Amino acid sequence: MTIAGASTDTVTRRASAQSGTPNAQRISVDAVMALSARFVGGGTLDPVHGQHLLALLSEDPARLAGLRALLDPFAADIPVAQLPDGARQVVTDILTFWYLGLIDDRPVDNREARFFSLVSWQALPYPTIPTVCKGFGSWAEDPERTGA
Repeated sequence: MTIAGASTDTVTRRASAQSGTPNAQRISVDAVMALSARFVGGGTLDPVHGQHLLALLSEDPARLAGLRALLDPFAADIPVAQLPDGARQVVTDILTFWYLGLIDDRPVDNREARFFSLVSWQALPYPTIPTVCKGFGSWAEDPERTGA
């Protein structure tokens, strides 16, 4: 399917062709941050964490190829569901990194230090301390037991 003048095959071929060039090895943190902002949709994203995300994605050649495919200008107009598999995996990696602090279902290094800067905590309408029981609303009530 062709979207905005480029098919998903075109994006895949362009990313593969660029992978052998020296400039393709230099993906900027700014590019990863812009891509992250596009998919996360809000919140404050720390560039230090973005640098960590770039390093994690760069460790795996398949993820690096997926990242390059996402950074292709033609990919901006392609719905995520129609992106090549590697690019869709990187979208998932970006979201789980920023929302949960995970890559491959494993916590990222130093997750405890960056935990409260995760986007999921920024979405809360009030500040919370997870080690303190909430003494109001449904948090203060024991769960109802149904006949079992």
